[in-house]
Amino acid sequence: MFEAISVCAADISHLHHYLSKNKRSSRRLIDIAFAPIDGIWQISHDGLFRVLGVIKARMVIPMHFGSTGELEASIARARDKWEIFKHHSDSNPLSLRNMPKTPEVLFLQGF
Repeated sequence: MFEAISVCAADISHLHHYLSKNKRSSRRLIDIAFAPIDGIWQISHDGLFRVLGVIKARMVIPMHFGSTGELEASIARARDKWEIFKHHSDSNPLSLRNMPKTPEVLFLQGF
């Protein structure tokens, strides 16, 4: 987890487990979560979506795309909870002013 210009981001790609109650209560608000969606090597889809449900990040940026089947499964599951957007670039400058009002998933170019 890191914070810059008052935006808190967390890379949950090597979490490998569900957050304990103690860890969940000691963390600050997470604005951006970098989430592995391969469902195999880092964390299962069930574990990932449990963690994302707890941390309630305002933006989820998927990474570690695995097979097409795993990618489609994670998109279908995410679509039930968040709006999904595909960005036209491989970068997206963010600040508190341009963070989404409601949680969303943002795929950067290359997806």
